[in-house]
Amino acid sequence: MLKSPLLWKIVTLGGAMILLLISLMLIRQILMERADYRSDVETALRQSTSGPQKVVGPLVAIPVTELYTVLEENKAVRHKRSYLYFWLPESLLVEGHQNVEARKIGIYQGQVWDTDVAIKAEFDVARLHELDKPMITL
Repeated sequence: MLKSPLLWKIVTLGGAMILLLISLMLIRQILMERADYRSDVETALRQSTSGPQKVVGPLVAIPVTELYTVLEENKAVRHKRSYLYFWLPESLLVEGHQNVEARKIGIYQGQVWDTDVAIKAEFDVARLHELDKPMITL
């Protein structure tokens, strides 16, 4: 039975498969380590900068208190309502210059974006007269 050529072929094929599976597992481990290292590099780049930022505005938020009267069961009842009046600009000019800086850590390279932004807004004061009513307090 040990001298059978079919047995030797099967054993050789099984051994080759085991060797290939071991090498595939080693390669997979290296790929996982590199993926982890890449995410560590991205985290390090994120921590070395101020992170993503968002510009919201310009706008002016004006706290408003409004007194109003409602007729309930033939009786006038006064209510008070408070809210924010958002005043947006009539014109808005945004100028910016973006620079991309490549930073290299190990075998990985990341991009850091730097932007200089100048914002110019003009508000129309005449719109404040919309809130100039007797029962509204600013």
